[in-house]
Amino acid sequence: MGVCLYLALMKHTLGSEFTFAVLDDVVMSIDAGHRRALIDVLGKEFADTQFVVTTHDELWLQQMRHFGFVSRNRMVHFRDWTVDLGPTRWGYGDTFVHIRELVDSGDIRGAAALLRRHLEHEYREICDDLRAPVRFRLDGNMTLGELALPALAAQRKWIKLAKNAAGTWNRQDTQDALAAWDMSLSAASSASRQEDWAINAAVHFNAWDTFSASDFKLVVDAMETLLNEYRCGDCDQPVKVAELDGKPSDLRCGCGKRTYSLLEKPKAA
Repeated sequence: MGVCLYLALMKHTLGSEFTFAVLDDVVMSIDAGHRRALIDVLGKEFADTQFVVTTHDELWLQQMRHFGFVSRNRMVHFRDWTVDLGPTRWGYGDTFVHIRELVDSGDIRGAAALLRRHLEHEYREICDDLRAPVRFRLDGNMTLGELALPALAAQRKWIKLAKNAAGTWNRQDTQDALAAWDMSLSAASSASRQEDWAINAAVHFNAWDTFSASDFKLVVDAMETLLNEYRCGDCDQPVKVAELDGKPSDLRCGCGKRTYSLLEKPKAA
């Protein structure tokens, strides 16, 4: 009700000059049933107004993205806030820099906790990008394993389909590139599986968790190497499944260098 009154007042008093607004965490748990309706109001009734929206509600954030109110490149996630430094955003490269700084300072437990949170954050995005089938949970809380394994399976599936499609077009160079990608992905996955046990061991109390900095750096390197397999090395953007007429059409990164068609050559009649 408060948001509606504010919007109505702004529209009445400013009219076409109402071009900018900040909505600071306006959706709370008691408003859960109105999240979708609020997206419709903001998008349709205030199409000429630029909104800056902050929220702690992950579901509403995903709804805003799903229904086109905001695109991913206009979303900013904050992972920390301090009086001295202010907000710290989730940044792919920046987060690994911070993790390694914690390792170098001897805070292995802190580095492990941040690494796990970052992996869960990244794999949620990867599963969405690759349309990976993830076990449904009513509370929306998926474990790292429930995200990472479907992401890997989906990526390998799309690579295989792209490779088969390239074969129907007689594009041997594309097939070779995809085969090399699949091998690199498999190797990175194998290396990460040998190290991922250490994350839980470092986060939780164990009498034997005497990890050194050099020990845990191997874990961090393995996890970062695997995450890189889901991104383009040139533009550092994730590789996503694009659609054509509602069906998967190709794997595509931001710059287009890693773009592979999933569509096979039509067979002659």
